[in-house]
Amino acid sequence: MRSISTLLSAGLVSGLALLTACSDASPTAPDERAASPIPPSDPPAASAPAVGEVRRSTPEGGAGTVRLAFEVGSEVYLLAFESAAASAAPFDLSLDAAVPANASRAPLGGAGTGPHPEAEILEIGYDLLDRHGAAAPHRRALAPATATRTFWVLDNQASRWVERPARLAYEGVHSLVYVDVEVPAGDFPTDAARDLGQSFDRSVYDRIRGVFGEESDLDGNGKVVVLLTPIVNAQTSPKGRVYGFFMPGDLADFQYGNGGEIFYLLAPDPSGRFGPATPTADGMRDPLVAVAAHEFVHMISANQRRLARRLPTQAYWLEEGLAHFGELVVDRLSAGNILGFLSEGTTGISLVGSDVLTRGASTLFVVRLDERFGRGVVGRLVSGQGVGTATVETVTGEAFGESFHDWSVALHNELYPVAGISQTFGTLDLEALYRDRLGSPQATNALGRVGARVPAEGSKHAVPMLGGTVAYVVVRSERSGALDLGYRAPTSADLQVAAIRIR
Repeated sequence: MRSISTLLSAGLVSGLALLTACSDASPTAPDERAASPIPPSDPPAASAPAVGEVRRSTPEGGAGTVRLAFEVGSEVYLLAFESAAASAAPFDLSLDAAVPANASRAPLGGAGTGPHPEAEILEIGYDLLDRHGAAAPHRRALAPATATRTFWVLDNQASRWVERPARLAYEGVHSLVYVDVEVPAGDFPTDAARDLGQSFDRSVYDRIRGVFGEESDLDGNGKVVVLLTPIVNAQTSPKGRVYGFFMPGDLADFQYGNGGEIFYLLAPDPSGRFGPATPTADGMRDPLVAVAAHEFVHMISANQRRLARRLPTQAYWLEEGLAHFGELVVDRLSAGNILGFLSEGTTGISLVGSDVLTRGASTLFVVRLDERFGRGVVGRLVSGQGVGTATVETVTGEAFGESFHDWSVALHNELYPVAGISQTFGTLDLEALYRDRLGSPQATNALGRVGARVPAEGSKHAVPMLGGTVAYVVVRSERSGALDLGYRAPTSADLQVAAIRIR
């Protein structure tokens, strides 16, 4: 049974403008309806496959031909051109097909592109950990917790470290919640701090550790420190807003490190004094718990990969996919990046990229791995050898292209269900989520599908893509018979093709 206790949309980030797919029937979406039967011209060389049957191929040298059988001229096929590359380099997929003129070329850029500010902070922190080494365990033990404490906090927007005094607002079994003295008591009262701390102790701590592993305890206090500070509120840029962050430098033997396990959350700020206005403390209750789970995963990853095993920093896309999966573990998945990815289309948002909407793609990728291989796979991804796609292959025991194909077909089948296709998301009802927030997938052309017709009769069309993306092409025929659609892409795209009869 599909369920999510809480789905938070933390604001859709505008991403890349993508291909507008169209057909004769609609300027916005490929038409899947069956046309009137067309008398056969030449007998087909092969019979049409059953609806839902998937036929796969991997072209040699990046070029190949897909033969499609149109027995009565009414069949409709989906071709999923899957780039299972390990990097998000741009390339063009060339199709020998007739594509309507207003299926426009997608610009490879736009609002929301580039590394998210939280990713920049993680990178800075891991660099500090590499250069200075880990702080000596228990060197700066904080037991018992002090009623007030001064923290060093990175203000990445201003490129400086600042000292922030804070008061202890809650001490629990697993957490210490501190609040920056600049936060007005009315914006985050004591009972709100207690609710956050108790939620972390009761709903987050054991569940996240049970899936991802254990955090370190360099400061020897046996607890995780949570600091709500306006410094986080100010970490806003065109690339995205920061709701919280974990700084690996706090685990380093570094003059501005805090010498222990701590993550930072934005403070409720309904007046917008410190940055873009937020809801009240009551309205921020669930979002703060979700961000706490997210940042706790990053903290555990730092211990499991860097401190315990001396492994390299995980690729951004997989690290963030795992952290967002942590939100799902505590039933508070933030849906904004997922919806942004599904609505913007899949040719310009790379699974293996650094764009903010990559988080939506990678969250769904981790969900599919969890569904296929069991919950234990998530912890193995945190501590697995290799980086990015290599980690996935090491942990799953299959080529990355296999995992990528499963994810690709499941995405399409969720929003455009086809009888006979087994790949789907059992954990999330993406179609219901999409329809509730954005409308009909067909009407809004979710996934940015492209409509095409064969025979091409000399027509060619270039689909701009990135490594780690999928181009979904819905193909219809002008006549019956066995018709070929040729395609080309650079070998570096690691292209694989899935042909599926959908009508």
